[in-house]
Amino acid sequence: GGGRGGGGGRICSGVAEEAEDDGNLKSPLSMESKDRAEAAACKEPSGALMALQPRDGSLDWVRRANDPQSRRSRHAAARETQEAVARGWYRGPSGERLELRAANAAEAGTKILSPSAGVWPALPSKGRKRAAPTAVRKAESPGATVPAFAAELALQGKRVAAVSAASAYHVGGGFSTGGRHALEEALCMQTTLYPCLQNAWRNAGVAKGNRYIPQDGAVVSPCVEIFRDTTSNGYAALPAPAELACVVSIAMPNLNPRVRDAPSDTFGDPRLYHAALCKRWRAALHAACVQSVTDVICPDAGCG
Repeated sequence: GGGRGGGGGRICSGVAEEAEDDGNLKSPLSMESKDRAEAAACKEPSGALMALQPRDGSLDWVRRANDPQSRRSRHAAARETQEAVARGWYRGPSGERLELRAANAAEAGTKILSPSAGVWPALPSKGRKRAAPTAVRKAESPGATVPAFAAELALQGKRVAAVSAASAYHVGGGFSTGGRHALEEALCMQTTLYPCLQNAWRNAGVAKGNRYIPQDGAVVSPCVEIFRDTTSNGYAALPAPAELACVVSIAMPNLNPRVRDAPSDTFGDPRLYHAALCKRWRAALHAACVQSVTDVICPDAGCG
C-alpha cells in the first residue's frame, strides 16, 4: 500500500517523529552517516504492533487510568496504529506482512452527512433491488464490543456499518494524545478510522476545538479496516484485517458538566432531548442506508 506524508520532523512510515534532546553531549554524526541511518530506519520498518500489557492482571487501566505512564503507553500504541495506516501494512501475529488495501479509499471517501450543514444524498429508490434488508443490532453478549461484533459479521461476508459515539469537538477524542479509551478511542486504535475523521474535520473548515460533526449529522467513513484486537486483548495484531462497509460517527449531546473538552447541553423539556437524539440517529441510519449495508452495529451511545 502507498504511504501518506505529513507533519514536521523526521518522517518514517508517514508519521512525524518528534526530535528528542536528553541534554547529553554526544559525538556528532556526519550528515551523510545520519542520512544513511535514517534512511535505513525508514527503509525497513518493523511493522510490529505491540499489545498493551495487563497491570495487576487487568487491562482496565486502558479505560480508566490517567497517570503519565498510562498516557505514554496509550500514546505509543496510537502511534503504531497511525504508522501502520500510513504505511499501508502491518505485521500479523506470526510476523507476516498484511496489507491494508482500503485505507486511502476510506480517507478520501469520508463525508459529513447532514440535511443542514453537509451533503444529504438520496436514499436508494424503492424500485432499486436491494441485496438484503438492513438489520440493526447491538453488541449485547458478555464481553462483546462494537468493533469485534462488526468484524465477526464482516468476515462472514456481510456489509456492516459500525456506529461510533464520537466527540464533536476533538477528532478521535483522546486517541492521539494518550487519553483514556472509550468507544471512539478504541475504534481509532483498532482500525484505519482516524485519518478519515481528520479528513472530515479538514473538510468542515472549522478551527481546532470547534464542533465539526453537526448536531443533525454524521461522519460516514467507507471501507474502514479493523486490524487490531479489542481493548481487553491489549490491541494485539489480528491475523487478518476485516473491512467494514463503513463506520458512522455521531456526536451525542453532552449532559455531563464535568466533561471539560466540550460544552454541556441543557434541555428544559425532555421532548427537546428526544428530538436531539432523533436527529443524530436519523443521520446515522441514513448514512448506513446510503451505503447499502446489511447490518448496523449500535453502541450504548451517550454522554452524561
